[in-house]
Amino acid sequence: MDSGQNFVFLKQLGLTAGLLVTFAASAVHANEGVAICAIEQAIACSPFSECDRNLPGAFNIPVLIKLDTASSLLTSVGTDGQELTSEIYSVVETETAIVLSGVDADHPWAASIVKDTGRMAATVIQPDDTFIVFGECSWGLAK
Repeated sequence: MDSGQNFVFLKQLGLTAGLLVTFAASAVHANEGVAICAIEQAIACSPFSECDRNLPGAFNIPVLIKLDTASSLLTSVGTDGQELTSEIYSVVETETAIVLSGVDADHPWAASIVKDTGRMAATVIQPDDTFIVFGECSWGLAK
């Protein structure tokens, strides 16, 4: 996987990318506005090859992502210090989860956050590589 593909992924998850480490025991609700998410693990898969599972840094993926449902933006900082953003196209709140989706650089992404725990899984779909990330989100930490 080359650095150009990694950059596109970062930009797509905004990355979207920052997921904070401390999760409060309170319930997660999309209408609370801003969350910080910490990516704990990333998986990269290519057609006809085995998937590679590692820490986000191994794929040049930012660890922290700011999720702002009020402004419909995911924001993170790339390893080069550049701010990366991705527009959130939809937010759907179910009984147990918050589901987000968007498209960045012509690549769709989707994320699901469990309300009770803040556990998060997200994916970015690209023709040659698909990324899956796991982490935790906490509302009310970032303003």
